[in-house]
Amino acid sequence: MVFFMPFHANFWPLFDLKIPVQPSEVMLSFFLIASYLNKREKINFDKYDLIAIVWVAFNVLTLFTVSFNKEILIEVAKPFILFLLYKAVREYILKYGIKDTIIPFIFSIVFLSLLAIIGLFLDFLGLNNILILQAQDFPYLGSIGRARAFTSTPNMLGSFLLVSLLLTLYMIIDSNKNKSKYIYISIFILMVFAFIFAISKTIVLMIASIILFYSLYKKTLSRAIKYSLRVLSLSLFLFYLIASHIVIGFVNNKEMSKSQEEGYISEGVQFGGFYIAPTVYYLLKKGGIEVLRNDYLHGLGPGQYKKQYKTLRKKNIYNDTMGKYNPHFTFLKAIVELGIFSGFYMVLAFITIFKDFTKRSLSAVKNTDGFLGLILFSLIIGIFVESFVTDIMNFRQYWYLYAIVAWYLNVEKSNKNKCNPPKN
Repeated sequence: MVFFMPFHANFWPLFDLKIPVQPSEVMLSFFLIASYLNKREKINFDKYDLIAIVWVAFNVLTLFTVSFNKEILIEVAKPFILFLLYKAVREYILKYGIKDTIIPFIFSIVFLSLLAIIGLFLDFLGLNNILILQAQDFPYLGSIGRARAFTSTPNMLGSFLLVSLLLTLYMIIDSNKNKSKYIYISIFILMVFAFIFAISKTIVLMIASIILFYSLYKKTLSRAIKYSLRVLSLSLFLFYLIASHIVIGFVNNKEMSKSQEEGYISEGVQFGGFYIAPTVYYLLKKGGIEVLRNDYLHGLGPGQYKKQYKTLRKKNIYNDTMGKYNPHFTFLKAIVELGIFSGFYMVLAFITIFKDFTKRSLSAVKNTDGFLGLILFSLIIGIFVESFVTDIMNFRQYWYLYAIVAWYLNVEKSNKNKCNPPKN
């Protein structure tokens, strides 16, 4: 099930059916039937399950507040399926342990990384292939091929790699045998190359998250170095946010003009010899705020924001090259599509998880163990920053990660002995 998770529906032959069913969801059905019908298995339920199911409920309730259509029904089904994925992973952890849950995911991304590297090699030889996304007049880089493997976009590939690299780091630190350690180090290097070939801005989040983890985990660092690393991590997170929304170039730069024609950036302003232009991510948020003014109480309904692009073009908020995009801001998308109460709930849910995480992670720092929690904590911070630039609530890799997080935060009540990290 986890192995097929990175395969996007565009690469899944379904006899031309216009339904975004993923291979992982097909495997999920079989796993759930086998697990839930097994009388020996006890299905647990805690507050982290409640947090997830309430989010599903927000989506379902929109069926009563907006005009019903087939597209909304499909969009409502997505979080329900993702909740089942989350629940299946949690039950799997309880039965088989955390390592046996992480390893299949890592090796699925290894396969994805190999596809990305092969795709770029074929592209270098002049052979166009679906493993590479051709980008014309990309900001700063011009016309390039970006690795994506069987995911939907290079940034989606980067999202999978972000999670997998940090989990691989956990396996490297946890490996007691040199052979296993070298294998995971090799895997880590392979995935870094795939990340580079994707030319995804998410690599900044990966670097920042690892630096943050290192500053928390390495107890022998002096206070000055420790806080310097944390400032560096914070600076990288801020750089990611700023660089996602503006592009800076020289005045009369031909590449900037071409990037505007392709829709990557919009009209900007001149400061001396420099030209600063907002990217498409800025325009998407501007469009989301404009739509929000019309109905912030009930929302448009799941997946319905994309239909506003023609209206936003007429208002000159979108340029002529922009099509059916989401706001690329998780919190804004929640309010626009599900109503303002879903936004409040999202903030409350994050605060609850962050508070629980802080308690567990700080305890791990003091006790010089529990480095898995520090890795997860660093990942959560990185993904939180990503949520300002991407709509992450339907990312199956993050629901998979949430299952691990929920297990870790509830580990004392579940199966604490299945995570025994060594002392640093």
